[in-house]
Amino acid sequence: MSDDKLISEDYRKQYEAVHQSNARYGKGAHRWAGIVRHLVREHGLRDVLDYGCGKQALKASLPELDVRGYDPAFSELAHRPEPADLLFCCDVLEHIEPEFLGSVLDELVRLTRSHGFILVSTRLANQILPDGRNAHVNVMSGPAWARLIAERFDLVYMIDYQDEMRRKRDLKSRLVRWAVGDIRGAVPKPHEVIFLVRPKGTVRTGPPRGE
Repeated sequence: MSDDKLISEDYRKQYEAVHQSNARYGKGAHRWAGIVRHLVREHGLRDVLDYGCGKQALKASLPELDVRGYDPAFSELAHRPEPADLLFCCDVLEHIEPEFLGSVLDELVRLTRSHGFILVSTRLANQILPDGRNAHVNVMSGPAWARLIAERFDLVYMIDYQDEMRRKRDLKSRLVRWAVGDIRGAVPKPHEVIFLVRPKGTVRTGPPRGE
């Protein structure tokens, strides 16, 4: 059952229809499985909540971890979730109706015990909803998202797309990223921004380990 403070019923139905009509939609989270695995091991985390999980690609990619999914577009996943050590919220916030964005961000705070991995897109989507709206109803710049997130979390790490990442695809660069294996290996696509956050008052000082 969806919460009317987080999503409208009409909007929920829009996404229910999109998932039913597009078998590939909501399957992109697997690309972050390695980073999630690292964060769990590095920080001794017990469980993961995939907020806006779609078709649960992250859970399928990490069978060895306790990954729970929440998504109001699926009746079996729409019950308001309990907090987890790691909150994973990938390509979700730009889909949130503007009038509910504050409530959803506050909900993410409630759900984050230790760490949060948040990714947002800053451009319009290719997907159009059945009612004609673009699927990204909340398009903002990276700094605008950073301000909203920093109001509620301590910001440990932030990275947006850099063109040099596209050029550095040689074997040496890939081996370095694999060897480092930490959050610095999270490489966003164009118009994506990644945030690693912690609840207010818990962030440690200094750069990510290894720097």
